Amino acid sequence: MTFRRFAAPAILGVLVSLSPALAAEPITQSADGSIRLSGGIGLLDLKATELVYDGGSKLSQLEWESRAVTLYTASVIADLSADWIVQATLRYGDGGDSGMTDYDWIEPFNDGTSKDGWSDRSIHPDTRLKYYVDGDISVVRSVYRTEAATLGIAGGFRYTDVRWDAYGGSYLYSVNAPRDDIGTFADGERGISYRQRIPVFYTGITGAATIDRFGFSGGAKIGVTSGINDIDHHWMRDLRFDDRMKPAPVALLSAEVSYALTDKAGLYFGASFENVFRKRGDTQILERSTGNSDVSKDSAGAAFRSVAVSFGIKGAF
Repeated sequence: MTFRRFAAPAILGVLVSLSPALAAEPITQSADGSIRLSGGIGLLDLKATELVYDGGSKLSQLEWESRAVTLYTASVIADLSADWIVQATLRYGDGGDSGMTDYDWIEPFNDGTSKDGWSDRSIHPDTRLKYYVDGDISVVRSVYRTEAATLGIAGGFRYTDVRWDAYGGSYLYSVNAPRDDIGTFADGERGISYRQRIPVFYTGITGAATIDRFGFSGGAKIGVTSGINDIDHHWMRDLRFDDRMKPAPVALLSAEVSYALTDKAGLYFGASFENVFRKRGDTQILERSTGNSDVSKDSAGAAFRSVAVSFGIKGAF
């Protein structure tokens, strides 16, 4: 249930980002063109899943979502040689429409652990994305090049930091019988804050091609998180949960289509997808009022997914 956290800790999931392949065309560059700056704007959807386990049984699942988040992107690209490129990208997300739903499976009132078999549920429409920040640095080695197409191998590191705050909401709990307790939390009262930090190492392929005025580019990458770190504050109980997940696989896909209006301006549409697969981990529970803490092994789980689109006008000068 929303403002109750079991001694078997929890988890989450979270986050991510617009691929470097989707960055806007250079808006400025050095005299020889070897260093380029670009900026863009787009929309981002985020979904994080936070889980609590007791051995093999799922006790709780919190789903954090944000839709239509405004995503700002800035990149620096440097050509080290004809075949080597280094790119650094910073992304920041703001606004959007967020929500959180909290499901619990408490015996004897639950009907298994399916989504519809929950014993307790709370819904929090007043959930706010406090921030989304993502930094990425990559190196690309060209392995094939013609006047109209290129293919390269990429490797890099990305770090994501995201946080939500959930306020108010309504609940349906099971106290003496299944789903017999209905109520609401005070509007504007902060119940749970959730922060996730995700370091990712990745590798993959990138490519681009030009046909007349149309340009096509994209990439497919696989990676691994060295361990998702998240912090969950339950403010009403004055409890803090620090979770560390085991390494998890990551998949990243991106694609873009552009159309050149002039030599220095054009239209583009791009999309990217990222999935951090679910993994379990350990939790440290801190009672903030007393300073007492405890550790629960393998009692948390987390997953994260993001979808981004980018569109607008490209320009260079």
